[in-house]
Amino acid sequence: MIAGLTDAYAKFVTYVQQHNPLSSFAVAKSRLDLEETTILQCATRESSFSNTMTLLVKTASDETVIPPTPTSQNRSNRGRRNQPLQ
Repeated sequence: MIAGLTDAYAKFVTYVQQHNPLSSFAVAKSRLDLEETTILQCATRESSFSNTMTLLVKTASDETVIPPTPTSQNRSNRGRRNQPLQ
């Protein structure tokens, strides 16, 4: 039953091989079905996360950066205008 499984099922294969006593076929099949469902859910979550991150990066790169205006720079220097140069 476990001989043809791919690397994605490596932890499951180890679990089945080390279970003492070995599970019945019905129990092992049920656990394999559960493992497959879990793998698919993880892949869906990772794909969704990757798509979200791609969208966020694209959105951030599309935003226009507005440089500071001279007025905003003058406000930060307002207190220094009347100070003598050293």
